[in-house]
Amino acid sequence: MYESGGLYSKSTLTHMEWPSQNIIHKINLEQKYFAEGIAACFSNNILYQLTYKEKEILLYSFPEMEYKNKIKMPNEMREGWGLCAGKEKDELFATDGSDKIFVLKIDKNNNELNIISQIKVTKNKKSLYSLNELIFDGEYIYCNVYFSESIYKINPNNGEVINVYNMKPLIDHAIKKGKLTLARLSMGDVLNGIVYIPEKASFILTGKLWDYYYEVVFD
Repeated sequence: MYESGGLYSKSTLTHMEWPSQNIIHKINLEQKYFAEGIAACFSNNILYQLTYKEKEILLYSFPEMEYKNKIKMPNEMREGWGLCAGKEKDELFATDGSDKIFVLKIDKNNNELNIISQIKVTKNKKSLYSLNELIFDGEYIYCNVYFSESIYKINPNNGEVINVYNMKPLIDHAIKKGKLTLARLSMGDVLNGIVYIPEKASFILTGKLWDYYYEVVFD
């Protein structure tokens, strides 16, 4: 499992074994970066890591995780939030905290990412803002909304939310068994991590600075 950890002066990129969480390799980013979402592209064996406000995307070899280069984030994205693999091998899905999911095309010649379309996300015909971390299971996009206790299942063809999963039991467990508090939760240590395991059709969820990872199946 690959994990991007944020905060200025503390941002990381970690490759770990799952479920033991034994660290295989860890990179500490420059202090000027606040790391955000990551995604690996198998067509060029590059792992892309968004940065929050720095307008830069960091590139690493995949799976070795050696730093290669940095590129500019597309101008249409106001900030870097979430990132995941897209429908095609040379596409990624990205969020910037708005109500849009950006479809990015990979230019293999210079590893640039160019926006080819945008998916406007709606729930009950109303725009859904603060789209954050996301993952694509090959058919649907699963996304969390910043400060929400839910995971939203999104149709990538029209951006419509077709299901909402309540994750409050995980938050309650993280507070009861870990170091998460209501104060920390209110300040931003929210649900903010999602990984898909194709072999099991399950998901790994976690939050900012949480003590636990949760493997779940959405019913």
